[in-house]
Order: sequence, then structure tokens, then C-alpha cells
Amino acid sequence: MADSSLSLRDPARQVARLSAAALIALLTAAALLLAWRRLAGALNHPLQPAALALVGLLLAAAAAALRSLWRQTTVSKGTVPFSSNENRDSPQISLLISAVLVLLGISLCLGSGVVGTIIFCAILAGEEAWAWRPTARPRRCPEQPIAAAVPRLRIDAAQPIAPCPLSPSATPPENVLQQLTLSQDADGCQQLAGWLRVRLAAGQRTCAIHVAFCPPFAKTPELAVQQTAGPQSRIRTAQLLPYGVRLDLKLAAAATSDASVLLRFTARSPLAD
Repeated sequence: MADSSLSLRDPARQVARLSAAALIALLTAAALLLAWRRLAGALNHPLQPAALALVGLLLAAAAAALRSLWRQTTVSKGTVPFSSNENRDSPQISLLISAVLVLLGISLCLGSGVVGTIIFCAILAGEEAWAWRPTARPRRCPEQPIAAAVPRLRIDAAQPIAPCPLSPSATPPENVLQQLTLSQDADGCQQLAGWLRVRLAAGQRTCAIHVAFCPPFAKTPELAVQQTAGPQSRIRTAQLLPYGVRLDLKLAAAATSDASVLLRFTARSPLAD
């Protein structure tokens, strides 16, 4: 149950970012070299229209791929990739790529025929228009926690919060990981109560606990959690929604051996009006 996705994702993102930066630097160096050779008079044979069109397609594809790769390495946590304006994430990089394409276009088109120049410029203009198009604001991924809107619980094994009302009192067997009971009060409130057991391996300190509310509540419920057994820990409500909750658990110290933390849990919400 350990939430290791972020720790595994960051090194891969750093490698991708370095790779994108290296490829952009190589494209820039190639553009500068070609311009210098053109100014020195070394390129006296213009490209034919078909060859110029092929080069334009290759440059447009390379520019789009570099922008996409760079954007993926700068997507902020909690947003959906490809839903935001790529130039908003890294306008300097997009501007650099555009400048490199302009420099390459001038260097390749000088002395070329009108037809080849028009095709070449149309291809690059289309790619640039697509790259700089206005798009919608970033959408927040529903799976990611929204810290500003989620209440937090701090639970200490020595000083637990008040016991959850109507939560089952009989401790479940050691092999039970979740034991939940759905009930309805006389005042019309629906309640899901029970036990959550979290297993931790030796050396592990943090993990994520996911509980689905089935059927979902009509409104976001009130949540109460109490630790009843296991090593001292802190629990934080990472995300609370009508259809489920995610709790982040952190031990006071890494487990020296395999251990488990037992939680008593209650989610309560009124029925729909």
C-alpha cells in the first residue's frame, strides 16, 4: 500500500528533461552551423522543392516532438498532461524552438525556388500555429489530492481523537484488512463504519490507504479515524470525496520489522435533500 509512484516518477522525469534539453541544444547548434555556412558562401546548391518539403516535414515533426517531451517534464503535480497550454509551462523553450526554425528556414530557403519555399514555409507555419494555439486552462486530475480543500487529521497513538460513534467495538482478526458496515441512523444520516488494518514492511515508514464508499454518499461525509493498535503514527486525510477517501499514514520512525497499524474508521453524511 506504499505510495511510491512519486519517488519512481521523479528520476525518470529528470532523465527525460535532460534528454529534451540536449536535443534542443543540438538542434540549435545545427541551425547556427548551417547559418554560418550559408553566410560563408559554402552552400551554393539550393534544395529542390521535393527535398525542401521533406526537410520541412522533418523539422516540423522534430519541433513538435521536442515541445511535447519538454512539456511532459514540466507538467505540474495534480494536472492532466496535454490539457494545458504547453507554452504556458515553458514559453522560453517554445520561443527558442520557434527562433531555431526561423533561422533554419532562412538558411535553407535562400536561393531556392518559389514553389519549394512556399511549401516549406507553409509546413513550418502550420506547425507553429498549432504549437502556439490557445488552449483551455489546466484541468486538475481527480485522483490527485487537493490540499487546500481537504481537512487534515493528526492522530497520535498516545493521544487519539475522540472515539468514532457507532463504530464496531470488536477487534477484527489479524488477517482482516478492511471490515466495514453501512448503516442508517434514525435521523436519516448514513454511516459507514468499521476497521482498517495497514501492513508495513521492515524499513517502511509511509503508505497510502484507500477506502471506497459503495454506494457513494449523497454529500461529502464527515470523517473520524482513531488508531487502536500498532506503532505510533500520524494520519492525514489526503482526499475526501462522496465516493471514497485516501489517508496518508506516516510512522514516527521506520518500522524495524514487519508491523501493522489498526484504525477504527467512521464516515457519516446526511441523505440527499
